[in-house]
Amino acid sequence: MTINTAINQLVQEELESIHKELKSPIHSQGFRDLFESLRKIIMLENLLIQLGFNPIFVNSIHDEIAQLKENLKPWYSNHLAFQTLSGFLAEKTSISKKYMEWIKELKEEKKSLSSEIEKQAFSFLNKILV
Repeated sequence: MTINTAINQLVQEELESIHKELKSPIHSQGFRDLFESLRKIIMLENLLIQLGFNPIFVNSIHDEIAQLKENLKPWYSNHLAFQTLSGFLAEKTSISKKYMEWIKELKEEKKSLSSEIEKQAFSFLNKILV
């Protein structure tokens, strides 16, 4: 019973931390923190289930957590590409048009992905913290 209570407390603390730290608009560090928090929650929930205890969340919430975590992967990939290309271009004295177009596309994609994930994250938090 102590293990069950401890895991439930850790999950609750992680959710409260996400709720406190996530402010609109979410910045790059916030997306990374959200991903890590969701990963921890999934790991703790799986541990709880493997130990034979009832899960904390219903299946629909598990699905939302997994979907949100999966949606963060393309955002993170885009973020790394944007960051790498920006660093590469910062060292150039002259930048070709193709690189400028590519960085513009990455920036627009990041903005779109960020907006989608932000809506999903706040919706998810409102469901489980109300």
